[in-house]
Amino acid sequence: MIREANQLGLVISAGVVRHAGPMRQVTRCTGWPTLSEATTWLLRRELLVHVPRVALFWLEHEDRVEATARLVGWLRETYPAVWRVVVAYQLEGDIELVLRSAGAQIYLPASDSVCDLVERSILPLIRGDPLPEGREADAPAGRRGRRGVWHDTRVPRGQFRRDLHPP
Repeated sequence: MIREANQLGLVISAGVVRHAGPMRQVTRCTGWPTLSEATTWLLRRELLVHVPRVALFWLEHEDRVEATARLVGWLRETYPAVWRVVVAYQLEGDIELVLRSAGAQIYLPASDSVCDLVERSILPLIRGDPLPEGREADAPAGRRGRRGVWHDTRVPRGQFRRDLHPP
């Protein structure tokens, strides 16, 4: 698992990590390398060696929200295929809008048990695992696609709905 996960992701922190224990939990359960005190230059240098499928941004300082948003935005512009995930550890306030506007695709507020949060929410999505028991009823009608994505089968592919796209 660790060899496979190393190819998948990179944990990035824009500042000095105060709570090393929870961040260490994430790197231990994923096996992903860590880039601390990241800047766009350091992130660019790291991505020249290997481009991961997922960039997990670790955020635990409110004063590093702007720097993290810059990194997320730069990654969105430079490597749009990389999934951008932000884990905000023990942060209060409304910072999700700032990070999503910058280009974060997944925002996870965390307080404890960070490894469980990552294992339940990010890793199944990356591996394309099926939805957990009881979640099939919540999924939209359609067929199961690659990576667990539900595709609506009511409109054949390549055709437009006339009410949405009038002639």
